[in-house]
Amino acid sequence: MNAETSTASLPDTHDTIRVRGARVNNLKNIDVDLPKRRLTAVTGLSGSGKSSLVFGTVAAESRRLIDETYSAFIQGFMPSLPRPDVDELTDLTAAVIIDQERMGANSRSTVGTATDASTTLRLLFSRLSEPYVGSAKAFSFNLPDGWCPTCEGSGTVADLDLASFLDETKSLNEGAIEAPGFGVGDWYWSSYASNGRLDPDLPVKDYSDEDREFFLYAPTQKIKVAKEDNNGFSTLTFDGLVTRIRRLWIDRDTPPKQKNIVAFVEKISTTGQCPSCHGARLSEAARTATVAGKTLPECSAMQVGDLLDFLTGVDATSVGPALTTLTDQLAALVSVGLGYLSLDRPAGTLSGGEAQRVKMIRHLG
Repeated sequence: MNAETSTASLPDTHDTIRVRGARVNNLKNIDVDLPKRRLTAVTGLSGSGKSSLVFGTVAAESRRLIDETYSAFIQGFMPSLPRPDVDELTDLTAAVIIDQERMGANSRSTVGTATDASTTLRLLFSRLSEPYVGSAKAFSFNLPDGWCPTCEGSGTVADLDLASFLDETKSLNEGAIEAPGFGVGDWYWSSYASNGRLDPDLPVKDYSDEDREFFLYAPTQKIKVAKEDNNGFSTLTFDGLVTRIRRLWIDRDTPPKQKNIVAFVEKISTTGQCPSCHGARLSEAARTATVAGKTLPECSAMQVGDLLDFLTGVDATSVGPALTTLTDQLAALVSVGLGYLSLDRPAGTLSGGEAQRVKMIRHLG
């Protein structure tokens, strides 16, 4: 393993990170001086300890020392980092770690949010859009001011696959409902077979439109059902099949724990594009306002290189600084070979190399 610098003349000792006796992972009492304010490349064979020296020793200790500057209260919420196994590590500077690990898979994290380009683009639309919609918050799919009310900014909605738990060729008495606790004779089943409105011997596919809507989607309600001996009525709590399954196992604060219920929910759950915003994530006002004939979703879906060309042709002296900042951000992405990406590309789908270059733009400019 060798440390090579971009200049032949080393700085004085005050500008050197001194590492003595490093034993992190496979390092064997390594002594090395790393010059500051120089481009230093640590090279060596695979397994020689390059990452152990750079990330596991120098960067790890730098991060640990930075964490110690926070109050004890804040440190209580942070992971406790041990000191690297090294005899001496002095004259450290703050470290920014740009690795090749893939970025988080949070669905709300995109190339635009990771580089702050989306923030500047929203500011641009808040100033120039026609018609006027509002502040930059009105163009954010992460805030109630701007997100689509149907999907709350996710661009997708959770749905249930009816065919996976309802055989419409069968009647209720034949076991049309294929869900835990809804078998023939079970308590949940009885509310559908004995409610006085649905024919338990009629195949579900032959229900009228009104009865089908009632059977599947009726909200929770109290209904009166004639007693078996025809001696008066009893009150029954009823909700549609889909409504009940959502209430019992989908739309609840704590997910179910039973293995059979968890497996059932995984089987019937599907995710599809939001029918209101069609994946744009934004409210109707935000997704239809235009700048130079382009909407925000259209700009976000363009390749970075094409978006840069489009914005270069926008003449708006009133937002000159913001426009310059945005074009500089986009030009930086193009300069590291990411001009083919779009700002709405989910960050979790980036490869390790793509993620590394996005981090370079974010942290190093």
